[in-house]
Amino acid sequence: MATTQPLAREQGKHPADTFLDIGVTSRLAANFALVYMNGNEDEVSRLLKRPGVRLGVTDAGAHVSELNDAGYPGHVLGRWVRERKLFTLEEAVEMLSSRSASLFGIVGRANPGV
Repeated sequence: MATTQPLAREQGKHPADTFLDIGVTSRLAANFALVYMNGNEDEVSRLLKRPGVRLGVTDAGAHVSELNDAGYPGHVLGRWVRERKLFTLEEAVEMLSSRSASLFGIVGRANPGV
């Protein structure tokens, strides 16, 4: 994914001006994307291992028409358990379920008899 920073440096402009120029030059046909996730997996690994980390999407559905984060449990299991071996399957399932549930006081759900 390209960024406007190298082009802005090359042109001696502020990145925001370069961004706007691209929009104007393309007659607003240019597509722009905002990457809001940390792409540095070594840093993400370090953060995920912190004991206070809770996995989840935190906007309470405010942007449900714009985001699709439904795949994140699968990503955790596939990338961080199977591929990177950062967690055992049991650790990841605990992170995706009971760790967050306990934060909100949701207990006794795993066993209907409790």
